[in-house]
Amino acid sequence: MQLERKLHRVQTEMENLEWKQDKLQERFQMAVKECKMMEMLLAELEEEHDTAIAKIENLEGKVNIIRPCACLVTCTSFYLRRSVDMASDQHLI
Repeated sequence: MQLERKLHRVQTEMENLEWKQDKLQERFQMAVKECKMMEMLLAELEEEHDTAIAKIENLEGKVNIIRPCACLVTCTSFYLRRSVDMASDQHLI
């Protein structure tokens, strides 16, 4: 009788361990899937980051091209106004 009880207890424990193993296996598989999804999201974010950096560098290049022209226009505009002002001042004299 005592041997049957021990056998039954060991059998029950074995079933519990099998159930826990199944649950752990499910959790492990879910973690693997989540890891793969995170890797895909990271790759997508890296691609978007690279695209954004390329756009920023492109815009910086355009600014560097435009900046000297803008300075030239500002300087030219300043000297033209000064010439007009000086001509007006001479005309008043």
